[in-house]
Amino acid sequence: MICRFSTIASQKAKTKDDTTLPWAKLYLSCASHTDMDMYIQLRKIGINSSPLAHSNYPISFPIYKPNNSNVATYKGPTDILHASHAVSQVPKQNEYEYPVYTHRERRGVEKGAVVELEISIRQLSVVYCEGEGLEVTVSGRDKRLPGWKG
Repeated sequence: MICRFSTIASQKAKTKDDTTLPWAKLYLSCASHTDMDMYIQLRKIGINSSPLAHSNYPISFPIYKPNNSNVATYKGPTDILHASHAVSQVPKQNEYEYPVYTHRERRGVEKGAVVELEISIRQLSVVYCEGEGLEVTVSGRDKRLPGWKG
């Protein structure tokens, strides 16, 4: 994991419905490789600052220990960008526009050079209550749960 940070809804806010197209702008470098895989995961955290998970199918009883597969449990949107694909970004009209990539061309990055990556994240709609928050994890590895074993 490269970094993790969180933000908590203010005590003044009773509930906040946040629907948005999130994206992250990162400045990274790698001394030993010409490409990097960067993952971003957004995850809702509870009032006790513990990360929450969501059941992917309806159940009639509380989950105390969810099934540890991405088929049964959803942690939150996770997206990836290979640094070599940054060159395929469609030009933006302004700096606040959501980044879009064609992935039709690739160009390795220079070892040790700082590169700017704008990673688009799947649309997110979350209701936050007082004391709940959002955790953002940036990693070089996939943070999703493994697929179904069977």
